[in-house]
Amino acid sequence: MPFQMITRWPTIKRLAALNPTQQLLAATLVLGFSLALRCYALSRSSYWNDEMISLGYAIAPTWSSVLWDNSPPFYHSLLKLWVSLFGTTETATRMLSVLFSVGATAVVMKIGHELRGLYGMLCAGILHAVSCLSINYAQETRMYSLFELCTAINLLYFLRLYLGVGRQNVKRYVASILLLVFANYLAVVPLLAEELLFLVRDLRSQKKNPMALKIHSGLALGLAVIGASCLWWVNWTALGWQKAKFEIEATSHFPVLLLSKLCSFSWIFAAVFSGLVIASGFRSKGRRERLTLATMVLLPIALMTVGGFVLQRGLLLERYLISVLPPFVLWVCLTLTDMAGSAKLRWAAVAVLFAAILWGLPRAYVPYKENWREAAEIVHRNPGLVLTMHKPAVRTPYFAQYEIPLRQWDPRDEGAEETLRREVLSRQRVWLVDSYTNARFYPSIHEWTVNLGLRDTSITVPTGSYTSLNLMLIEDPNP
Repeated sequence: MPFQMITRWPTIKRLAALNPTQQLLAATLVLGFSLALRCYALSRSSYWNDEMISLGYAIAPTWSSVLWDNSPPFYHSLLKLWVSLFGTTETATRMLSVLFSVGATAVVMKIGHELRGLYGMLCAGILHAVSCLSINYAQETRMYSLFELCTAINLLYFLRLYLGVGRQNVKRYVASILLLVFANYLAVVPLLAEELLFLVRDLRSQKKNPMALKIHSGLALGLAVIGASCLWWVNWTALGWQKAKFEIEATSHFPVLLLSKLCSFSWIFAAVFSGLVIASGFRSKGRRERLTLATMVLLPIALMTVGGFVLQRGLLLERYLISVLPPFVLWVCLTLTDMAGSAKLRWAAVAVLFAAILWGLPRAYVPYKENWREAAEIVHRNPGLVLTMHKPAVRTPYFAQYEIPLRQWDPRDEGAEETLRREVLSRQRVWLVDSYTNARFYPSIHEWTVNLGLRDTSITVPTGSYTSLNLMLIEDPNP
C-alpha cells in the first residue's frame, strides 16, 4: 500500500497517466542507466588492500575463512560462492557489488514510487544512479554496496511502519533488520536512529501504547549499549589503524565534508540544495516524510561524529556512511517534488542540481587507491626479494601472477636492521613495498641503508586522489 501521494506539479500528473507498460519501460531505462554507470571502467584500477583481503577470504579452501574479517560473514559467504562460479578477476568479483548497487537503485525507486508516484520513482532512481559515492563502492570487491542495499530495504519497511502504512510489514521489517545486521556491524547506527524516531513518535502520540513504548525504549537502549561497547572495544591494539585513519582522513574531523560527497562530490550541488531546503517554502503536505528522511541522514552522522571524537576513531569514513545515501537521495527527491514557487523556478532548480551532479560524475572514475598491479610489474622488471609490513597473503594476486614470493618484515622488530642487511648482502637486491601509512618508516630505513653502506632508491606509484603506493629498492653497491 503506497503512502499518500502528492501531485503538485502538472508534469507529475501527466507522468501518472502513463500506462503500466510505459512505467515499467521508464523504470527499466533508469536501472539500465545505473548498471551502465557502474560497469564503466570496472577494472580500471587494481585491487587495493581491503579488496585483496576479501579476495583472500573468498579463495581460501575452508568456509571458516568467511569469519576471518572484522565484518559479519554475509558478504564474504556470497563472494565465496560468486568466485567459484565466475572467477577472481577484478571485473568478475566487482560485478557482485555492481549488482548490489543496482539493487539499491531499484529499492530506492520503489520507495520513491510509494512516496511520490512515478515522478518520485524516476527522480530518486536517477539521483541514486549518478551518485559518485554509490558508484565508487559498486566498483569494489567489498561489502559496502551490500550494506547500502540492505539499508535501502530496511528503510522501505521502516518508512511503511513509521508513517503508519500497514502493520503487516512488521515481519518484513524484522527480516530487513537481520539482513542489515549481517551486512555490516555499523548497522547499529541507522537502527538506533530508527528506534529513536519510533520512541519520539510514541511519546508524542495522544494515544500512547505502553507496550510499544517499552519495546522501542528497550531496543534503543540496547542498541546504544551495543554500539558504545563496540566503539570502546575498537581501542584494542589490532584495530590501531582506525586511529590512524582518524588522524589522516579529513572527513573524520569535519563531518560537513561528507555533504559534498553525498552530493556527488560537488560543492555546487551541496550549496544549491541547501539553499533550496531553506528557501523553498514547503507546504504542510509531505512535511513528515521529508523530516523523517532528513533525520535518517543527519542523526547517524551526528551519532558517529560523537563516537568518533570521543574514542578518537575513524568512524566518519565515507564508506561507513554509505548507509545514509538511500535516505539522502530520497530526501533530495522529495525536496524537488514538494517545492513551492513557479514551474520555471522548479525546473531551473532541477536543471542546476543535475548539472552539478553530472559535473562531479567523472570523479567517480578517478583511481584513488594503491596500485598494486603496477607495483608487481615494476618488481617483475627488476626481480628481487620483496618485503612488506603487511601479511604477505594479502598481496598475492598480482605478485603471484609473476611467481614473486613476498615475505613479511617489520622495521619495529628487534633485529630488523640486521635481517635487512643480511638479505640485501645475500641477494644483492631487496624491495620494500608498502602503502602510504607504512611508508612513514622509510626515512628511518634510509638511514639504516646509509649506515650499512647500502644504496636505496625510492619509487612512488601514483594514484588518482586518495593515497599512493611506495616502493624502496635496496641494493648492495659492491656485489
